[in-house]
Amino acid sequence: MGFLPIEFSLDNASLVAYTIVATLFSLSSNMFEIVVFNKNECTSERSEGFLLTSLLLDQNEEEFIESFPNELIGSKEFMKKAVEMCGTIVRCECLNKEFLQDRDFVLRAVNNAPISLLEEIPLQYRNDDEIVFKSCSFIPAWDAELMSDRLKSDKSFLLKVIENDPPIFKCISPELKTDTDFIMECLDRAGTTLFDYIPDWILESIVKDINILKSVSSKRFIRDYFARAASKFLPHEVIIELSNDREFAYQCIKNQSTAASFFSPDIRKEIEFIKLSKNLNIAPDKTVLDREFLKEMYSLDIQNFHYMPDELKNNKTFVLELMEINGLGLEFLSSSLRTDHDIIQRAIQQNGSSLNVALTKERRNKKLQEMATETSGYFEYLHADNMKFWKHFNLRLEKEYFGFDIPKRFCSVAALHKKYQLD
Repeated sequence: MGFLPIEFSLDNASLVAYTIVATLFSLSSNMFEIVVFNKNECTSERSEGFLLTSLLLDQNEEEFIESFPNELIGSKEFMKKAVEMCGTIVRCECLNKEFLQDRDFVLRAVNNAPISLLEEIPLQYRNDDEIVFKSCSFIPAWDAELMSDRLKSDKSFLLKVIENDPPIFKCISPELKTDTDFIMECLDRAGTTLFDYIPDWILESIVKDINILKSVSSKRFIRDYFARAASKFLPHEVIIELSNDREFAYQCIKNQSTAASFFSPDIRKEIEFIKLSKNLNIAPDKTVLDREFLKEMYSLDIQNFHYMPDELKNNKTFVLELMEINGLGLEFLSSSLRTDHDIIQRAIQQNGSSLNVALTKERRNKKLQEMATETSGYFEYLHADNMKFWKHFNLRLEKEYFGFDIPKRFCSVAALHKKYQLD
C-alpha cells in the first residue's frame, strides 16, 4: 500500500507535487491511501525515501532537514542523497561542515541548487572550473566576483560562461576587458547581449562596420541592446536601412526568434518569417492569415491563440480543431467555450493534463478525471474521495513506468528511485 503525505497547510501547488510523487512511490500497488500528518511529528518512524521525497517538495527545506533523526543528518551517504534532492541544504547549520571538503558532495549540491552556492562552500572551490561553471547558471554578475583570479583570466572558461550569462563579462580581469580579439570571440558567442558590457571604444568600431555588426547581431539578436548601441553610433537612416534588410532579418530570426520585432512590417508579414519567429503577434494584419496557417502557428506555440482574430477564437468548430492539436490551450478560451463539454473532452483526449486548466467544476467531474487517466500526459489534481480514479491513474503509471510526461522537477525523483531503490 502506497502513502500520499500531505501537510496540514498545503497550498494547491504542493497538493499537485505530493500527488505525483506519492504515485511514483506506489508503483507496485494498484491503490494508495491518503495520510495527513504534521511534518514535525514522528520523524524517526519515516523511511529514508519518504523523507527525501518530502525534502524535495518542502519549501522550508532548511528547517525541515533539522527535524531529521541525528543519525541521518550525520550520515554522509544519506546527506549525499539529500543534496541531490535539494542542494541548498548545504546552508543548514546542522550540516556537518566536513562533508563540504568532499568535492563530489559539493558538486552534487551545486547541480541541484536553484541559486549560486559559491558563498556557502569552502574557498577552494572558487577555483574549480566545473563547480564554478555549474554555479554560473545562477550567479548574478556581482556574485561572479567570487570566482578565483585564475578563472577570471581563463579565456576558454570565460567564453563558455559568458555565452550562458553575458553580464559576467563585467567580472573578468582588466586585461581581458581591453583584449579586442577576446572580445570579438565573446561577441561571436553572445551576440548583441554583450553590447551593454563592452567598452564604448570597441563597441563603436563594431557598430560602424556594418558587415561586422550584421555578423555579430545574427548570432544572438536582442532588440534593446542592438537599438541602444546603434542609436549611439549610427545615423537614423542606416538603422532604417537595416530594419528593411531582408537577408539580415532572416539571418537574425533563425538564431533568435525574438529579433522579429525590429524589422519592418513588409518583412514581418511574410509567412515564412512569421513561422521562423513562432510568434503570431509580429504579423501586422492577422485577419489576412488563413485557418491552416493559424493552426500551424498554434502547434508551434499555444500562446499564439491570444493573437488570433476574435471571430475565430470564439468559433467552436475552429477551437475544436485547435484542441486536437494541443488541448492545453483550453486555458485561454472564453468562459463559455471553456465550460463546453465537447471542447473539454476533445482537449483531454489530446492531453490528459488539459483537465488541470479547466474550471473547478469540470476538474471535479469524475468522468472527466477518469478520461484524463486514459490519455497521454498526466493529471495532477487531487480529489481524495475518488479512489477509482486513483486506481486508474496508478495502473497507468505502473504500465508506462516513468515513460510519460512527468514534469521535469519530478524526473529526478524517478531517477533516484531507480538508482537508490528508495523505499
